[in-house]
Amino acid sequence: MIKNIINLSLLLFVVTQTNAQSFWKKSDESRFQLRSTESRSIIPDKYQTYTLDFQGLKAYLKDAPMENTESNNITTLLLEIPMPDGKTEMFKVVESPIMESEIAARYPGIKSYKAFSVTDKSKLMRFSLSVNGFHASVVSLSGENYIDPYSSENVEDY
Repeated sequence: MIKNIINLSLLLFVVTQTNAQSFWKKSDESRFQLRSTESRSIIPDKYQTYTLDFQGLKAYLKDAPMENTESNNITTLLLEIPMPDGKTEMFKVVESPIMESEIAARYPGIKSYKAFSVTDKSKLMRFSLSVNGFHASVVSLSGENYIDPYSSENVEDY
């Protein structure tokens, strides 16, 4: 019996880890400036630049379990997110709608999610995905971090 439980735990760990996806690639900011003639409205004091496979992420998140449902307990969708220290961190993602259902029906391209760090239980991320890109707020005991598009017309550079 104990052997079966250990085997099942190992199988679940392997399935969960192979499910993880990263859609981010560290990029050189000078490449962004060449691609976009648009000005930036927000320029943080400290930041790193990444390229996002926006369409790949959008397709991947279609499988996110809905918050507060049984599928949330069964399905684990993991997503790798870049952190300010240059490393990436794994988050468990659930779809977490915040709009009233009538408004959400009018704007099906806007989705909101909640994610929990797999390694740091104090870290919570809220993010949205829309035609305007990926926007995230990551909150932990050490502070807040934000991920926003490099410019308003570009959903691939961050």
